[in-house]
Amino acid sequence: MFRFPTHAWERRKLGDHAIIKGRLGWKSLKQEEYTEEGPSMIAGKHISDGHIDWCKVDHIPRWRYDESPEIMLKNGDVIFSKDGSLGNPALIENLQGLATINSTMMLVRVDKTINPKFFYQVMKSNQFERLVYLKVSGSSIPHLFQADMNEFNFTAPSIEEQARIGDFFEELDHLITLHQREP
Repeated sequence: MFRFPTHAWERRKLGDHAIIKGRLGWKSLKQEEYTEEGPSMIAGKHISDGHIDWCKVDHIPRWRYDESPEIMLKNGDVIFSKDGSLGNPALIENLQGLATINSTMMLVRVDKTINPKFFYQVMKSNQFERLVYLKVSGSSIPHLFQADMNEFNFTAPSIEEQARIGDFFEELDHLITLHQREP
């Protein structure tokens, strides 16, 4: 059973608690280089309701994956669209093989003081929506920079309470998905 947090929440600056990276340009990567097999390359179009459709992701040659170690995905990473349609986060869990992000995405790898499931929920919250609103108002092509994310402030309780909150919302998301599938 979920209990509401009892300890004070603290304001945190993401750059103090995470590594934030995006693909630096395309490094001349062209669509013709995509392969049928090889490391997965995730774009926003491959994410739906926080889940990656691994059957639809693009693939790149291994050497293209190896040239950008800073964006090699690990379990616990949170990724999201940083260009155009901003947001649409996904939490990387149960990673089955080599994977990376394309140039429209950003990767956030939180440190041990932030629970990845909790941070994924922060990315779905009005705290993140406010950042998007403030940074892209009046822009013809919406874009979030790494510097914007480094300065992103959010509130968080203790790591133990973050884990409980993250688990609670993960279960709630799962139940909603199950109910949406019912005839």
